[in-house]
Amino acid sequence: MQITLKELSDWVTPRVARDALQDGREQHPRLVLGAGVGAPESFIVEWGVAAR
Repeated sequence: MQITLKELSDWVTPRVARDALQDGREQHPRLVLGAGVGAPESFIVEWGVAAR
């Protein structure tokens, strides 16, 4: 299993916004990448599942 930066961002963003609203705040997270990093779809955050 692999998780891309875009998938992580797509998962985190609505949860942060929802939880902030429950606390009476507004937050609108966004993914900002520096120059030369590449596309978020190709940046792998996790690969495989570690056994613990």
